[in-house]
Amino acid sequence: MAATLFSRRYVSVLSHLLGWGLMGYLLFFYQPLSSEIKFPRLFFVRQIIFLGLVVGTFYLNGNVFVPRLLLPGHTGRYLLALTAVITLLVFILGGIEFGFNLPEQMHRAFHPDGSGKPKLYGWIQPSLFTIVLVLGISTSMSLLQKWQTDANLRLALEQAKTSSELSFLKAQINPHFFFNTLNNIYALT
Repeated sequence: MAATLFSRRYVSVLSHLLGWGLMGYLLFFYQPLSSEIKFPRLFFVRQIIFLGLVVGTFYLNGNVFVPRLLLPGHTGRYLLALTAVITLLVFILGGIEFGFNLPEQMHRAFHPDGSGKPKLYGWIQPSLFTIVLVLGISTSMSLLQKWQTDANLRLALEQAKTSSELSFLKAQINPHFFFNTLNNIYALT
């Protein structure tokens, strides 16, 4: 039993590490490897900050917002908290984008000849989609864990009830068996 619980803990940690590794791969290597464009270094700094923000948001939602707001039934507060977090993350990412001057650098990366004028390269839609997706996964995982915990608790309570009923029946049968045996011995003598 102890070995099973020990290995389950590692499966959970391993699945989180693999999930974040896949997310990091998609953020850092998929796009640069699939195109011949040389991305500016600040783009990767932005991606590192974005990954850190997404990981923090995932665990904030799963460990704080869902148990304290959604599960007790404060759905309005939960949605308000999620909206506030999403808005804060978009503002932080926007500050990073314009603080690093990434629109102009990305324009230079895509147009090395200098044609056209710098414009936003569509950072908000994929970032917003990623944030909402991560929040949805976090909420789903937290609710699934709560459901599994409740199911295990119900099963344990049913087993305890069955065990106590069986013990009660044994306690009722034992005196009858003892007295019937004594009566049989008395009758035989």
